[in-house]
Amino acid sequence: MRPSLSRRVPAPESPNRLMTAFRNLRSSGSRRLIHLVETNPTRCGFSYDEVGIRRAAADAGILQYRPDPKGSLDARLAVQSYYRDCGVEVHPDRILLTSSTSEAYSFLFKLLCDPGDQVLIPKPSYPLFDVLARLDDISLAAYPLTYRHETGWHINLDSLYDAIGHRCRAVILVHPNNPTGSYVRATELDVLEAHCERFGLSLIIDEVFLDFGANSKDMSQRSTCAGRNRVPTFILSGLSKICGLPQIKLGWIVASGPSDITDELTERLEWISDAYLSVSASAQAAASHLIRHRKHFQRQVRMRIEENLQTLAEEGLVPLRGNVYKREGGWYALIRLESALSDEELACRLLEEVHVFVHPGYFYDIEAEDPVVVLSLLCEPEVFREGVRRMVGFLGQWAVGSRQETEGQKIRR
Repeated sequence: MRPSLSRRVPAPESPNRLMTAFRNLRSSGSRRLIHLVETNPTRCGFSYDEVGIRRAAADAGILQYRPDPKGSLDARLAVQSYYRDCGVEVHPDRILLTSSTSEAYSFLFKLLCDPGDQVLIPKPSYPLFDVLARLDDISLAAYPLTYRHETGWHINLDSLYDAIGHRCRAVILVHPNNPTGSYVRATELDVLEAHCERFGLSLIIDEVFLDFGANSKDMSQRSTCAGRNRVPTFILSGLSKICGLPQIKLGWIVASGPSDITDELTERLEWISDAYLSVSASAQAAASHLIRHRKHFQRQVRMRIEENLQTLAEEGLVPLRGNVYKREGGWYALIRLESALSDEELACRLLEEVHVFVHPGYFYDIEAEDPVVVLSLLCEPEVFREGVRRMVGFLGQWAVGSRQETEGQKIRR
């Protein structure tokens, strides 16, 4: 008899056309494949303090097991120093370490929701939310981010208000958003806190990309939301992005809010964490060194992003009616292209015909009249430039072919 399986985990599905073509090219070892959505920083040519990282992770203290559901005090003090550098003082007792931001989300879903309860997420956003919600038996409802060419992305606050159902328990903000790169504005946060206060909701604010803002005179929108006390607020971050080390599995939650409830929330989080104790001793031992030296990696990323954005500006997208969306932060570039092709068809054709791998906008629930493709700005500059050149060449040939077909149809008439 076939065993009974949980409905949380879907049955295996065949990969779609885009991923099938990508896997075939990659497995063939094709040197022509250009991966323009590579976001693993350890594969993007950045330099790391290899000796220092190895030494920090090999601390003699890791040979003794000292379980603490919040995480080691030394590691939490290192996280505290990170927020002090951001201009905010957080108490180490309000910090709880996790093995990843994904695990932090799961802990918070367990803390705030019963099966079937609802959490609001931004749209566009990263598709991992669907998986995490399914695994914790909660439902998601989306609130839209709308785009204006002059001012960029904004939260549609009216739609967010309408999306709050009777089983809603929390609102997720991504600051800055992935992949739009838009920060939450102070005025938006004030309105959201008022809604949360009125309906008894908590705020979950993902700040993993906080340190990677675009050059701008207005830095006020880019400050951390840690330490806000109007409503229960949970800030998420970790070493994966701020240090470019996703393999050193260390994330964290910073809890704040009204004093009469925050102590209880923190104790309940500890109870959840105590059942897992998932953060390795070596990751906690290395935290102080890695956080203290994060600026070396972050400077490289900022220079890389600026260089790749300059490539986009130089390589002829504008004559092909390509429009790079306004970016405030993060690692991605969103490009809108005037084309009769859907974003899925366009991504497939780019991969199949010129061996350039991009993400179609629908991967992130981006809705637009014209196709949108998503590129990583972490790619090595020469790889990025070659990929953009191939993309521009393909779009130019397609546009010429499309015009010739249209003119031929007119002649036949």
